[in-house]
Amino acid sequence: MTSSLPLLLFILLGLIGCKPPPCETDKPIPLQFLASSDAEVNQGDDGEAWPVFYYVFELSAKPPDAALKNPALLAEDLGLLGDTLLTAHERHAYPGKSESWTVTLAAKAEFVLVVTLYRRIVGDSWHYMSSVPEGHHQRVCDAKRRKEPPPPPSCVYLRFSGYEIRGGTFPPPGFDVSAFSTTCAPVLLKTPNKRDRKRRQR
Repeated sequence: MTSSLPLLLFILLGLIGCKPPPCETDKPIPLQFLASSDAEVNQGDDGEAWPVFYYVFELSAKPPDAALKNPALLAEDLGLLGDTLLTAHERHAYPGKSESWTVTLAAKAEFVLVVTLYRRIVGDSWHYMSSVPEGHHQRVCDAKRRKEPPPPPSCVYLRFSGYEIRGGTFPPPGFDVSAFSTTCAPVLLKTPNKRDRKRRQR
């Protein structure tokens, strides 16, 4: 019996050594932005379209309500975002143009807030906010285990139309997907838990 102990220990050590390392979830996350502007976007009094200046904010939590009352006030004082602000990116959307770019989000980023400075304010359509897409770190780990190339980042679609910004992890209505050759990661849909299912059945 004692003679088999070394063999068992050898097998156990081999199994432990074959166990894949845990996924690193504290690393920055790349996120692709696909932006498309209508030809008649942000028109002036003479009907001429103008470029749209906008911010992309990385936030650690949802911003205070005071930050979403007026885009001009927020642009003058980014302190309205409080401690939620991690990084601010400045961009321009040009009439009738499309562009894509990738941002490496801070590891603590939970939300992305897009704020436009249109020539006119129409309700609250001057901003768009989205939670950071989930699953990137797990896809990277899975690709490493299968010895495959790194997976593409998730995408956020932005459409600038009139005096509105529309966005989402799926293309918004009227978005011209054919203008891009970008590959996006699949969107993970959260599975409702038992409590949510019971609420829906009531």
